Amino acid sequence: MLTPDTVYALDTDWIITGEDPVFSSPAVDGNIVYFGDANYLNAFSTVTGKVVWAYPTGTLIDSSPAVANGMVYVGSRDDSVYAFSAKTGALAWSVATGNQVFSSPTVANGTVYIGSYDKKLYALNAKTGATLWTATTGGVICSSPAVANGVVYVGSTDDKIYAYSAASGYPLWSVTTGNMVVSSPAVAYGIVYVGSGDGKLYALNARTGATVWTATTSGAVDSAAVAAGVVYAGSGDGNLYAFDALGGSVLWSAYTGNGVDTRAAIANGQVFVGAGNSRLYAFALNAGTNAVYHRDTTAPSVRMLRPNPSLSITH
Repeated sequence: MLTPDTVYALDTDWIITGEDPVFSSPAVDGNIVYFGDANYLNAFSTVTGKVVWAYPTGTLIDSSPAVANGMVYVGSRDDSVYAFSAKTGALAWSVATGNQVFSSPTVANGTVYIGSYDKKLYALNAKTGATLWTATTGGVICSSPAVANGVVYVGSTDDKIYAYSAASGYPLWSVTTGNMVVSSPAVAYGIVYVGSGDGKLYALNARTGATVWTATTSGAVDSAAVAAGVVYAGSGDGNLYAFDALGGSVLWSAYTGNGVDTRAAIANGQVFVGAGNSRLYAFALNAGTNAVYHRDTTAPSVRMLRPNPSLSITH
């Protein structure tokens, strides 16, 4: 089991290398990992690193897939949202939006929520792809929605964070920040946490949008993750920050040496985050220190994974 005592021993199990960059973050369900590359949505075995299936969208997939109820959902730069069988890769449906889709889908209560470059937030029936409603913002939506207590929250490049009724798309409130909001919100304790390009992390009342607190860093703040009363958020200033979830005070920060523009993953008493220097960092979850447990430097860069015979799989 991965613990603070065993994380030092992490080693590479397998690597799949190709030619082009991968911007999609992986989603793992059972023994399969799903992610997009320059042409395909891929499903690989987490045990062997071999291709289970791959579907060609024909263009770059920045969107990170979501897996729910035996289906995989993802957006693509071909202006579409796709749904596949998680087991076989068979296409269940696709829906055309008005522009490219960088946003990652969120699935809740039988609905897929996802933003598009056409400035709209889409609510799609998860089984059929039928459009339930759309809501239009004043900017491009790269942010991935968060859904909690019947409300969907999403950021936009018009510098705002929006709250809509998850059932109808009725606008509940919006809050203006000091710059674009391309990060994805997190909801906990009745508070919405969202980073902005103005260098601030905003904590907003989930029901009203009223500001609970803000915390300022020296760079654009990316998507937040929340656990055990602490909010973890990376910044373009190269730090991972740990904030008190209710008061906003900085509990600790850790400098990685390069910008942190990925959402932290929290598991087994540790917080994991990637940085722009091609390293994966693991920190004590609530230790109040910035001690690094492990840094993975085996891969000099992020590389494209393409399901064809020219791939090299190394164990």
